[in-house]
Amino acid sequence: MSVCSSRLIKRDIRPLGGTDAIAVLRALRPSRYFYNMDESGDEHLGFIAEDVPDLVASKNRKDVSPMNIVAVLTKVIQDLEQQNRMQAQQIARLDDRIARLERGGGVALSSVTSTGAPWIGLSALAAAALVLVARRRRQGERRLPSCRDRPGLAA
Repeated sequence: MSVCSSRLIKRDIRPLGGTDAIAVLRALRPSRYFYNMDESGDEHLGFIAEDVPDLVASKNRKDVSPMNIVAVLTKVIQDLEQQNRMQAQQIARLDDRIARLERGGGVALSSVTSTGAPWIGLSALAAAALVLVARRRRQGERRLPSCRDRPGLAA
């Protein structure tokens, strides 16, 4: 099946937004069904035209446009791929930060809290505390000081 898709036969061309595409995708309900007039007994997979969003249905709501569904799927996959790349970059930055902490490079409080994610900052602080404990052990200190070691603070 081939569909004429030349720019020459189209007007008002504009990109499909990611928000619209994901809304259509979420609203699609793939179905299993048999055609009433088909006596072969073959089961089919697809969509029910009356139940799909307007962007992928015909005006009379009796047909579904496969190319419109392909466009929606393509946009959603493109957006997910971009999101995946951004997350991979963030993971690489966090891996570098962890490696620096494990090497004893320390961490500035401003870099811990600049991520905008408090749980990441807390994890970095916990990692910094572990680095401090490891340094003290290397310097010969067997344990961290406690309140019991301080006159007047022992319970």
